[in-house]
Amino acid sequence: MIGRSMSETKEINTPIEEEVEVARAKIKQVFTLTNGDIVAGSEVIKGLLLRGYRVWVERKTSRGNEEIGRGKISSLKIRKEEVKEVKKGSDCGIILEPKVENLQEGDEIVAYKIEKI
Repeated sequence: MIGRSMSETKEINTPIEEEVEVARAKIKQVFTLTNGDIVAGSEVIKGLLLRGYRVWVERKTSRGNEEIGRGKISSLKIRKEEVKEVKKGSDCGIILEPKVENLQEGDEIVAYKIEKI
């Protein structure tokens, strides 16, 4: 009985992790480079996008938003220049690792962080 209570208490005290959106970019055009990398030509529509952020890619469908892949931002460029961050309202090129296949114009790249609640 005591062991059971202690394990139940442990579960209650274990923090729950939640994905919190911090930035969002809308894909305007998709390019494939000669080395095979896929570049999402995008506009940042929310927040500040940073290289290294973890992301998911979502597509609007008749059933709502559907996640089509996950990865992290391995490269972030403005006019062929590598940058660390891109602000809301700016256009940029985004390369994700691992590659998310079948990116399309209109898909959105959502950057998130993990918060313990």
